[in-house]
Amino acid sequence: MPSSTRGRITILTSAIASRRHANRGVAPRATLVVAKALSIGGGTEDTVLAALSWASRQRVDVINLSLGGSGDPTDPLSREVDALSAEGILVCVAAGNSGPSAGTIGSPGCAAGAITVGATDKMRRIAEYSSRGPVRRLSVHKPDLVAIGGGTTAEAACRYGDGIASARARALEKDRCIVPPRYVRMSGTSMAAPHVAGVCALLVEASRATDRHASKTARARAVRRALLQSAGDLGLAPDVAGAGIVDGAKALAALASRPSVETSISSSTAMASSGTNPK
Repeated sequence: MPSSTRGRITILTSAIASRRHANRGVAPRATLVVAKALSIGGGTEDTVLAALSWASRQRVDVINLSLGGSGDPTDPLSREVDALSAEGILVCVAAGNSGPSAGTIGSPGCAAGAITVGATDKMRRIAEYSSRGPVRRLSVHKPDLVAIGGGTTAEAACRYGDGIASARARALEKDRCIVPPRYVRMSGTSMAAPHVAGVCALLVEASRATDRHASKTARARAVRRALLQSAGDLGLAPDVAGAGIVDGAKALAALASRPSVETSISSSTAMASSGTNPK
């Protein structure tokens, strides 16, 4: 998980893998691999690329990128995300907080290989800030799906009063959105993306338990397909909410209902040998 400082990494990793009873993360048994790519003032594309390259060498299954900037599907960061996806790594990327205008998803959320995540509030209403598609020069819809990222209350002392409560780092001990004893609220697609990353981690583990012989790329394709096919329909355009809102339980059921990769390959080979084309 390439990250920045000032408590941000604590918030994001808590959403994925916190083991605290009060605010448990999506995948509390996940092993976290953290790369510091940004500083307080931001960072450069080069540092993010270096962090992604390093993460790939650690043989991770899922990467969360709660960051972004201007760019397009052909820029270096988007191409790196596509390359990681081709390796069988599920790369979950925040869509951005530049909504509600159309065409506001930047890089690397605009990468074809990214699982681009928009945000809803806790009532499952699309967040006004959540960036929208379409993405120029891309044939697929973005975002891919949405998850709860929290709402905003601009007039309140804590503008994230309707946000996601997550573990608080010491750097945020005077933040206006503190939730005693050691939590803080925050909203954004940066909070939505790690929830999807956590679901991906659970699905990868479930797939590995039932089909140990599948290749990493085949496993990632199966997880991505289950994730999108099981998303809850919000009745919104694909450029607003993608396939819908993530549903971990239904995604697990969808993954379990599919034949193993090895079985599918054997079946296709048998049909090809007999002169029958699989439908």
